Parts: sequence; C-alpha cells; structure tokens
Amino acid sequence: MEADLKDTEKNIENLNNQKKQLSLDSAQFQKQFEELEEQINEGTSEFSGLRQEIAKLQSKENKIKSERLEANNAVSKMEKSIQDCTTKIPMWEKELTTLKLEDPGFDGVPGIERPTPLVRHTPEELEECAVDEIRNRLAAQKARVGENKPNIQAVQDYRTKEELYIKRAAELDEITT
Repeated sequence: MEADLKDTEKNIENLNNQKKQLSLDSAQFQKQFEELEEQINEGTSEFSGLRQEIAKLQSKENKIKSERLEANNAVSKMEKSIQDCTTKIPMWEKELTTLKLEDPGFDGVPGIERPTPLVRHTPEELEECAVDEIRNRLAAQKARVGENKPNIQAVQDYRTKEELYIKRAAELDEITT
C-alpha cells in the first residue's frame, strides 16, 4: 500500500508537472494566437485598404471605358457622315454642272455690279476653310437676304415677253422701213 501511495504521489507529481508544462505551453500558444490574430487584423486592414484602392481603380477603368466607347461612337458617327457625304458627291457635282448664272440684264446700270460666276474650290482650299467661319458667313448672308428671294417665274415671264417684244419691234421696223 505504501508502494501504491508512492506510485500515486509519483503519478500526482508527474501529472502536476504535466499540468505546469501544459499551462506554460497553453500560455505560449495563447501568446502566439494573439500575435497571429493581431497580424490577421493588420492584414485585414491592409486588405481592406487594397480593396478600396482596387474599387477606385475599377471605377476609373469603367469611366475610361465609357469615355472610350463614347469617343468610338462619335468617330463611327463621323465616319458614317463622311461616307454619306462621299456617296453624295457625284450627285452634287451633277447638280453643280446644271447650275448656271442667269444674266440679270443690268449692264450699264450704275451701282449694280455684274455677279461673279460660281467658283469651284480645290480640296486644299476647302481644307483651309474654317467650318465655323463659313457657317457664320452663311448665317450673315441669310440674315441680309432674309425673305427677299427673287420670283424666278416672274423673271422668266418677263424674259419671254421681252423676247416677244423685241421680235415684234424688229417686225415693225422691217415693215416700216
């Protein structure tokens, strides 16, 4: 029994030593756990900072993509407009060849100059022209002319009557002479 008591005391002492060792190990592990938890928190804050930075960069990227898309749409719209105008060039050239300047019959009338014929501009001259300047000049001319558009039918009627008068006057001169 004494041997059992000594074995039990030895076992208790071993268990107490193991308990102390486990307590020390537990304290060490607790300390390591707290350090790791602190590192995780630091990493999480860094990670959230990186997330915010990534979100900002994605926002910038989306903005740039939308601007690029708008620019591409504007370019394609301009290209379509250029293509439409290019396909209309032959029609405009045909219309231009049919245009002719009517002689107003104001020769010798003081203060009235003879109109200049229509001028064809070269592509280089057209490149040098500023579109805004041309639009402003056109608006100024439209404002100056306003609603004072000539009645072409009245002019044609006058010319036919004038030709008839000249023809009859020539016949009268022929008869009387």
